Amino acid sequence: MHAQDHSPSESNIRVSELGTVALLLSESKFTTVTLTRAFGSSVPFLLMHLPPPPPISSDSSVETTFGEVGSAFWNAALGGAQGRLRGELDVRWERDSGGGVRPGLWYRDKRVQNWTLDAHRSVFTLPRILIGD
Repeated sequence: MHAQDHSPSESNIRVSELGTVALLLSESKFTTVTLTRAFGSSVPFLLMHLPPPPPISSDSSVETTFGEVGSAFWNAALGGAQGRLRGELDVRWERDSGGGVRPGLWYRDKRVQNWTLDAHRSVFTLPRILIGD
């Protein structure tokens, strides 16, 4: 589903109406202390470990590897039944037939299609499906 496919009558919501969500991105794995503090916070938290890609080899005979797989964590204030996402949105690691992995966004057990923002809008809005409404 693309953001531009939504008509104005579908009640897009301004980001300012969603409240605060803390996002922590890291190339390094999170420590137990970091995860414990985030999980115990009343602030909605999303932590994403995105390892750097493996170096590209100039030798075409070297087999391509996908490197380390990252991770995504969120606390109950974000992903729980009473959280911002109302327990209906998941980040799932998906494997393809070539052995690669990538994160996928799922809402009510259905994969959310890729979408992009309309660069001509003066206000940033999200479709209702992305806020669990």
